[in-house]
Amino acid sequence: MQGFCFWAFGDNELAIQSAHDALSILGDEGNPSVRADSYVVMARGYMDLRENNKAQEFARRGQMLAELGHDSTQLCDVYNLRGVIMYNSNKFDSALYYYNKAYAFGKGKSVHPINLPRIISNIGECYKEENPSLAFNHFNVALALAKQTGNKVAEASITSIIGHFYLRKKDLKNAKQICKARSISRVISVYVA
Repeated sequence: MQGFCFWAFGDNELAIQSAHDALSILGDEGNPSVRADSYVVMARGYMDLRENNKAQEFARRGQMLAELGHDSTQLCDVYNLRGVIMYNSNKFDSALYYYNKAYAFGKGKSVHPINLPRIISNIGECYKEENPSLAFNHFNVALALAKQTGNKVAEASITSIIGHFYLRKKDLKNAKQICKARSISRVISVYVA
């Protein structure tokens, strides 16, 4: 948890070190779920440091341990993370593979729907260049599910993505409208100015 907090505040080196420390304390026989979380923290830290090969390796290790621990939510999160790492490496087909795997796994294993909006939105991101209408459909489905499940973080993030989607299309009217509806019109004003 300490490593995750360091990562969330952008201190990737401390996040990675905390994850290493946790793994040292646990040893090879420690709880697979906690060990998986440690590898996931390391993967996130390395991803943010743009060391995508290391990030993918630690995410893969986390995936193997999540599979051993039979934690469906954790495994769904790891698949999504592997997709994010691939997306950041401009490997969009691989990213889409992992996002779809995360979504199908989450639905099939009855992972709580609060965990799915971000994955659906990530799938949309993979389509934004080649099929903007399909991307937009994914964003809207993700936003509706975020609202339905009360996932305010996903709601804010997806709203931002939709606003940026309109901005890329130079549709300032709809960009401003979506952000105003979500009380973030000041952010759009910066782009319009």
